Amino acid sequence: MIVTLTLCFASGFAVGRWGPRFEGSARRIARIQGMVYSMMLFVLGARLGIHLFESRMWSDSLVRSLILMGGSVVGSFLFLYPIRTWIDPESEEDIRLQTAHLPNLSPHQIVGQAVLSLTVGAIVGTVMRASLESVHLERLALALLCSLVVLIGIDSGRDEEAGDVLSSLKLRLVFVPILIGIGSIIGASVAGVAMGLSPRDGGAVGAGCGWYSLTTLLLGDLEGPRLASYGLLANLFREALAIVLIPLVARVDRGLLLLAAPGCSAMDSTLPLLGRLGGNRIGVMAFITGAFLSLLVPILVPWSYRLLP
Repeated sequence: MIVTLTLCFASGFAVGRWGPRFEGSARRIARIQGMVYSMMLFVLGARLGIHLFESRMWSDSLVRSLILMGGSVVGSFLFLYPIRTWIDPESEEDIRLQTAHLPNLSPHQIVGQAVLSLTVGAIVGTVMRASLESVHLERLALALLCSLVVLIGIDSGRDEEAGDVLSSLKLRLVFVPILIGIGSIIGASVAGVAMGLSPRDGGAVGAGCGWYSLTTLLLGDLEGPRLASYGLLANLFREALAIVLIPLVARVDRGLLLLAAPGCSAMDSTLPLLGRLGGNRIGVMAFITGAFLSLLVPILVPWSYRLLP
């Protein structure tokens, strides 16, 4: 997945940097991005609707998964917030200047469009779950995602300052995915204990950091269908919640805090939103953070399950 998306971005960047430019093409690209993104959110909603009914003990799983998801997101925010300015010491004025060209935020409109696409998709997935196959939806979601990343690459390639963004990044950026991962584990552990679960159960679910498919497989092998069900729904809900939270967080902070909620999805499903609201700098950081965190998940999930009490 990481290699595929990197190649998609690189090919789009090359087209944007060295390909022909036509009048009004930036506006058309932005419009196409919006349509493809809405389609991807619809597919995400459909998958959510299907998984809710495929999941065993789904009524119990739903409540507990929502609480575990909330704990993991809150934990990620709490761990990243105190040292965000040390990791990326950009002043508020610098961030304001970098994002001055971006559209004025209309969080109600952005959140409304996202919720509408997710809700309609969830209804379709629930009603038509017998005729829809998760495998086909996964392939469609991947195709849409690759298309989006290519478009984002083209948009970045057209930006003459894209190279300056890459050169300005610091090695300490590696702390962002680490803090998000640790905060997610501890936050979900605390939430799990509050519901009568063991710290290792909650921590292992939170260690998924939004990567629901791999987390489900890992927890199924480690414990069984009960914990796998929590891992599936909690991390799937985290991806959906991030789409709603990002525009709201951007109202007060267009810096690293935008990356706390999405976790692994910062490199895929939420990347277009992060780039639109945070600019190219945050877009690049989002891809790097999501990719690094995705590499950590196969380690964090089993370690959390085996090491926590």
